[in-house]
Amino acid sequence: MLLFFNILFALFMLSEQEKHPIFHKHQNIINGAHEISVFKIYSQPIAPAEQDKNKQYAGDFEVISKIDLKQEQQNELKKLVLDTKNYVEDKKSCPMQAGYAIKFQKKKHYIILIVSEASCKKSVIISSEKDINRHYHDLAETNDIHTFLSKL
Repeated sequence: MLLFFNILFALFMLSEQEKHPIFHKHQNIINGAHEISVFKIYSQPIAPAEQDKNKQYAGDFEVISKIDLKQEQQNELKKLVLDTKNYVEDKKSCPMQAGYAIKFQKKKHYIILIVSEASCKKSVIISSEKDINRHYHDLAETNDIHTFLSKL
């Protein structure tokens, strides 16, 4: 019986360690995404009441264009977005100017990562999961996400 409780405790601890510091318990949406879309977007959001129903939006950001990715690029992007070294805890005082939207779709669940232009490296998460919706995160000055996006 003691062995059973030790195994149960070990499994609980393992599941706690697997929580991502940015995406929390929802990193599985990124890992298991059946659709990954990258969009070039306008820098400022548009209030939902003012959005044109004939235009496409990622979160509240109007889409300029969609960027098609090959399967190996999609796999690389998953790894880069989940790599914690691309994020910093420091709070930057510069204004967020969006540049790209990365949408990870897994069934009815999604995570959209709005990534700033390179001048002020920040991101915001928009998600179907309310516990991570609209969380802002600063990106490292040298981060692989911006490097990847700049090559598209």
